[in-house]
Amino acid sequence: MFRLLLVLGLLWLGGAQLRAEERAETVLEQAFAVLAGVPHLEVKIDLREVQVLSQGAGDAGSSGLRQLWASYQQVRVTRRLPEDWCLTSVRERESGGRRTLERRLAFGLRSDGQGVFWTVNSTTQEPVRIDLPAGLFRQEVLERAGQGLRRDPVLAAMLFNRAESGARAFGINEVTGEAMEVGENGARLRVESPIDPMTRLILWIDPARGLIERALFAPHARPGMPMQRLTEVVYHYDFTRGAADAELDAGAAMAALPTGELVERAEFWSLDKLVAASGVQLGSPLPESGRRSPETGGVARAWPATPAAPPAPPPATPAAPTPEAPPVVAPAPAPAVAVEVQLLTPEQMEAIVVIEGSDGAGSGFLARIRDVDFVVTNLHVVGGNESIQVKTLRGTPIKVSAMFGAVGRDIALLRVEGGHSGPTLRIAEDPVQTAKLGDKVVVVGNRRGGGVATQVSGVVRGIGPDRIEVDAPFQPGNSGSPIVHVATGEVLGLATYSQTRSLDMLDPPSSDTTRARASQSEPAVEQRWFGYRADGVPRWEAIDLAKWRAQARRIADFEADSEAIYHAMSGRFGLASRNPRVRLLISRFEERTNRGGNSQALVVQEVHELFRGLRALADTGTRELRHGEFYDYFRTSLYWETSIPEQLKAREELARRLDRASENASGFLARLRR
Repeated sequence: MFRLLLVLGLLWLGGAQLRAEERAETVLEQAFAVLAGVPHLEVKIDLREVQVLSQGAGDAGSSGLRQLWASYQQVRVTRRLPEDWCLTSVRERESGGRRTLERRLAFGLRSDGQGVFWTVNSTTQEPVRIDLPAGLFRQEVLERAGQGLRRDPVLAAMLFNRAESGARAFGINEVTGEAMEVGENGARLRVESPIDPMTRLILWIDPARGLIERALFAPHARPGMPMQRLTEVVYHYDFTRGAADAELDAGAAMAALPTGELVERAEFWSLDKLVAASGVQLGSPLPESGRRSPETGGVARAWPATPAAPPAPPPATPAAPTPEAPPVVAPAPAPAVAVEVQLLTPEQMEAIVVIEGSDGAGSGFLARIRDVDFVVTNLHVVGGNESIQVKTLRGTPIKVSAMFGAVGRDIALLRVEGGHSGPTLRIAEDPVQTAKLGDKVVVVGNRRGGGVATQVSGVVRGIGPDRIEVDAPFQPGNSGSPIVHVATGEVLGLATYSQTRSLDMLDPPSSDTTRARASQSEPAVEQRWFGYRADGVPRWEAIDLAKWRAQARRIADFEADSEAIYHAMSGRFGLASRNPRVRLLISRFEERTNRGGNSQALVVQEVHELFRGLRALADTGTRELRHGEFYDYFRTSLYWETSIPEQLKAREELARRLDRASENASGFLARLRR
């Protein structure tokens, strides 16, 4: 390999001397030869996907370009021929001046075909290991680390396009442009190729070393577009790493992953240089009426406006709790909560409360409904906590007692004991009359927990019978925050949940999606933010917290059983045995098969017996959940963890798989004996 590098160096020494007639295909062929032939190789890949907006002339000294959001990813691949390799991926997102760590993954594959996948449990933040058979390994890498890996030129050549070589290995079928560019680090060959009807791939190659140094995914030139999405990739190579087994250990790689600040260590271009290199021509800024969501860059789809209706009366005051009922919360005095940003008036801010408990944090606000003082928040904020504390931004504890839930909506009312003498927020009697699409709103609350009230702002994107949609990118911790209509100061709804989904490129384009897709290099990801309207609640349920928590535990146990049954039917007895109900079935199976010796017929019989026990457990739990007594929230919840319909749907699918797996006892035994 050293000879190959030496020959390449002599051929391309002084890259500026490269003759103009040299074909890009030749350079790409040599670059692939370097990647494919080095026995020990590590490539660190820094990736930035950024949405750039033109701001016109801008202020004095500014370029007129602004970053709306960016996603940063660092991928590190260590490979040892012929097949061993380890891949790690960590990603963070920046929006509104804040960065959040999104995902940490590690994969390892040995030449004997055995693979391992490491991830981080989103709840416990502990690393989790999953063993993977060779046939599923690359599929899991693509699905979990991102389909974009297959499009990355260097990774595609190293891991996924081994049968190809040269330009085709890098995903290039046609070269439409090539030129030499001389910079601080010498001459670089710039190669351009279309990779789909909307996207161009641009590569910068060091011809002296035969290595791709940088890639850029950019839209085809369309003059006048004010906003564009660009994906920039920077490569760093190490031809010595990978020789030792320790350097290919996925568990060690997971432990060594960075946990943030990826962009500070990367060598990304400035926005001006990035746009100039892409060749796109940004136009004038978008008018306010056509502004797109900062998070997605896509035009948000508005719900049809609800026809005007007479103002609905405020909800009837729920009955007071009986004297014997214990108070829901008895908070201890707490220090004042810091306020990071204050956009509302001081009086409005005094009506905001933060809610913290043993199982999470959220927000809420004080409101007076038919002369009774309540804390208004989401049911899921208070329902999952064994003990909660409610306090104002001044640190004043709010003692609450009775709890009521809105039927069909994720809204809770907590009655304030002894009343409240401070400011309150007013709930809009009819958001259709109060607000119109495009009106500015602000969401203030305990964003991502921490006891610190922050604000995110946006506009109304849609109004429905029981929900409203905004483009204010609130996050966990904002749950229960009031969505305040800035013009009137009234509460239109409660920040409740966000929804993320991919837009199918095969869908017929409509007027609002065509513009959104014009600047996107791959199927768009649409994220939307919803809040439940606090007006016109059809009925309120008095909530007994002891019963509520017992019902929540039943659903949590049901989910845990489903996971354990799935692990057991897949032969992962170690994971399945963490569940006491499934552990009993597995222990009985292992005891009987060990006692039966090597009798194949007996073992097959015990496999069928194990699956009958798993199916009986699945059926029993299903009946209990389907016919048991539960509050309306659990039957209409939009959250997987507390949704009875979603849990039942998953269990029904699991039962079907159990029936199919039971018929293949030999396949199950083969998995156990690996």
